[in-house]
Amino acid sequence: MSNRRRLQVSQPHGVFAPRSAVVGGQGVALLGAHPAARAQASSVEGSGLGEATPVEPETPSSVVAAPDPEELLQVGELAKAAGKTVRAIHLYEDLGLIHAHERSEKGRYRLFAPDSLQRVRWISKLQHLGLSLSQIQELVREHEDADSARLGASKLRQLYLDKLAETQERIAALRSLEVELRASLAYLSTCDSACEPNLSIRSCTECERHLGHAAPELVAGLHIT
Repeated sequence: MSNRRRLQVSQPHGVFAPRSAVVGGQGVALLGAHPAARAQASSVEGSGLGEATPVEPETPSSVVAAPDPEELLQVGELAKAAGKTVRAIHLYEDLGLIHAHERSEKGRYRLFAPDSLQRVRWISKLQHLGLSLSQIQELVREHEDADSARLGASKLRQLYLDKLAETQERIAALRSLEVELRASLAYLSTCDSACEPNLSIRSCTECERHLGHAAPELVAGLHIT
């Protein structure tokens, strides 16, 4: 193939220059060109614009490698690693929340890719956040059917913001219960040391050994008849 190619050279107004140029190994020669055109072509060559630049082939960035057959998990192994029952794994599969990668050579067992473990843990965490399996199923369906990745991420972010607020409320409630549990234990420790063995359980409502110290609700609530 000839190493000649066309080179467009713009000229000052009123200066004629032919469109064709010969690109050689050492320089650029414009055949029959005006001297100004030859000078401009020389500057183009010096800048490197007249040289061909090799194009690197694009490498696909979304290619997912197949899992190593040695790393595939049987349903029992997946259940044990995730702290779930085999029945739960089968239920997740029936709901379309996880999918078997392939079957064993004899076709007796379904084999799961290693990332199925992460998926099962994700399901478990959403259940701890208060979502039912049907709600998780709907979440997966909506995410897969989202019009764009941005819209899918936005919906997921809003769900997690709502769950964060609920979690913070539960944490505050649990901390309050912790304080009352400690107060109740301190109150009941007096009963171990000062309460007489022959006193009736009904005397707890008017116990003289806790004068000036009201019983915490966790204790007082039991004594109300």
